[in-house]
Formats: sequence, structure tokens, C-alpha cells
Amino acid sequence: MERYKKQVVKCSEECEPRYNGLKKKYTDECAERRRLYNELIELRGNIRVFCRCRPLSSDEVNHGCLSVVEIDPSHETELQFVPSEKERKPFKFDHVSGPEDDQGSRGEGGILRNSEGPLKDHIYLHQNHLPPEVLKERLPGISETAAIFAGVDVTKEPIPVLPTVHYNMGGIPTNYHKEVVDIKGDNPDAVIPGLMAAGEAACAAPRWWMIDRPVVCD
Repeated sequence: MERYKKQVVKCSEECEPRYNGLKKKYTDECAERRRLYNELIELRGNIRVFCRCRPLSSDEVNHGCLSVVEIDPSHETELQFVPSEKERKPFKFDHVSGPEDDQGSRGEGGILRNSEGPLKDHIYLHQNHLPPEVLKERLPGISETAAIFAGVDVTKEPIPVLPTVHYNMGGIPTNYHKEVVDIKGDNPDAVIPGLMAAGEAACAAPRWWMIDRPVVCD
């Protein structure tokens, strides 16, 4: 009996560090969960969601593709997903931009034109017809970029349009379940409980297909 008692005591002593470690890990996880929850609660009311639907391309039109998104200009915060004549589902956003809406400088009145002369196949973005105060207030980024990389004063000359990276999206690390992960100790993919990221926010995910490609083909 004494021998078994000693074995139980020994086992208990060996398990105690592991128990304390698990207890600390559990306490830390609970604290982190509370912190993230409180942070999300604080963000409520400060998050804005925008949607832009692109027009059908000529290739899609030629292949008989139909838009499955309807936008009423009088309701700038809503779009209708219409996969069939009998099915219709509304989605609410802070603002919805339709296919006729443009982006960036063209939305402010910039014009794309072919060049003339020996470089007639080149394209230029003209903003020099816009008031300088508009360029300074609404388009400071592209004005600075054009000056640095193309040596162009956008108030006086057009910007050459060249192939480049569109833009980089995302960056929040996730696993394929869309759970946000972080580095903890030796684990580079430790899941943060209760926090998820998808679409353009995540580091490896497509955009919402229905919105980015609002078409259905026969």
C-alpha cells in the first residue's frame, strides 16, 4: 500500500507543472478573448462597408451573360441580388456604387486619351483641366506619385498610363477556415478564438464572388 501511495504522490508532483501550465494558458486565453471582444464592441458604429459593382465586359455580353445585381439609384445603400426571376435578396451597405460609377481620378473628372504623333498607341490620363485646388484636396496621392515616378506636374501635363501592380490586398493571416492566426511560442498558426477575417481583408482569399463578378452565364 505504501508503494502505491508513493507512486500517486510522485505522479501528482509530475503532473503539477503541467496542470499549472495549462491553467495559465487557459487564463491567458480567457483574458485575450475578453480583450478582443471588448475591442470589437468598441468598433461597433465605426465600421463602414462599401460595395462597387463593375459593368459586364464585352466578352461577357457576347457570351450571353446577365447581371444578377440590380441597383436603384434612389437607394444608394442597397443592392438586390437577383439570381432568377422569382428570387430576390436585398443587401445593405453604407454606400453602393453601380457599374456606371468610376474609380479614382476619373471619378473626379480625369479623362483617358490616346496620344498623338509617334506615340499614338500610348494612353495618357488628363487631369490638367481640373482646378488645382481639386487636385490638391481630392487627388494628392496620384499627384505626388506622378511627380515622383513620371516627373509630371499634373496641373500642366497628362500622366502616362503604364502597366503596373493594381494594388495589394489583405494581410490579416488566416487559416482555410477563415480563423485569424498569430504566432504564439513555437506555433506560427495559433488560432485567435472568436476572430475571423475573409475576403479582401484576409491574406489569402478571393473577393466576394457575387459582388466582384455580378454575372450568371448559361
